[in-house]
Amino acid sequence: WLYGFFIMPTIKTNIYGDTKPCIRCDNKSDVIEKGKPYCVECWFEHLEGKKFKDVEKQIEEEEK
Repeated sequence: WLYGFFIMPTIKTNIYGDTKPCIRCDNKSDVIEKGKPYCVECWFEHLEGKKFKDVEKQIEEEEK
């Protein structure tokens, strides 16, 4: 975005219209859980106690 002589950064918002960063990794937040903003990866890890990559590996091993 150009505003006068300054370049305005694109602001990313989550599904609630918030622009808060994730409390764990500072990426843009996607989910607000109990008032705390999380990106999807950190939110999943918070709920399940596992990372996406670990779950993906587990699914691949079970499908073999």
